[in-house]
Amino acid sequence: MQDLFLFASIGLMTALVYVVRQFRQEKSQHVIVQQRLKEAREAEQLSEEMIRQLEKEVHQLNQEKELLKQQSEKLYKEIEVEIEVETKELREQVRRLEERIQQLEQTNHQLTQENQDLALSKLSGTKSLAVSEPDGAIVLTTTERDLYPNERGEILVEVLKDALRNVRENSRRQHIIADIVANNSFDSNREKMKAELQELFRDYRDMSRGTRRALERMGFEIVSESNHYKLIFQKDNRYMVAFAKTTSDWRAGRNIVGHISNLLL
Repeated sequence: MQDLFLFASIGLMTALVYVVRQFRQEKSQHVIVQQRLKEAREAEQLSEEMIRQLEKEVHQLNQEKELLKQQSEKLYKEIEVEIEVETKELREQVRRLEERIQQLEQTNHQLTQENQDLALSKLSGTKSLAVSEPDGAIVLTTTERDLYPNERGEILVEVLKDALRNVRENSRRQHIIADIVANNSFDSNREKMKAELQELFRDYRDMSRGTRRALERMGFEIVSESNHYKLIFQKDNRYMVAFAKTTSDWRAGRNIVGHISNLLL
């Protein structure tokens, strides 16, 4: 009986020890779980704090970005205004310079013409007819003026060249005309002007700014009407050529040059 009681006591003690060990293990695991939960909460709080900090920084960066955008737009508008103002001023200066250059060219042409007329008047004195001078010069009285340098002399020489083809061989008329042609040569301003006009109107479609400036420099006044332009040479209405403002015909430029050449050159 005592042995049975002892055996039961030992079994009970063993079971009790096992239960205590299990309890301690479970308690230890519970402590670990609690610790991990605490760490997880702390990590979550830290993450939330970091997120809030990042959101705050992002918000601040967005504000700075918006401010920079506004400043950039303001600066861009100010620069645009300054560029526009300076561009207008430069265009006005260019326009004034072009007008001044044109005025100077016209003045120079007029002075050249006046000098030529004065020289001729000194040679001719009060004579109203063609006179042969002892030194071989021939002075002719004329009321027309040169519309470009040496125009009258160049035309007269060209006319005499044409006449030379129709005079009798070895006649006095031939000798005099040939002598005048041989001793009076001019730079061909007519050919230079014609070549420049051909280049200007080579692919003419409409009146560009460059074409307008070149024509004005050559002495043409450009009159704009409803659907066509008028070119008036050296303010002399006798020498006016009209043509359409726009054209799709590739021959239009060549025709314009032809009209100008027939009238002036």
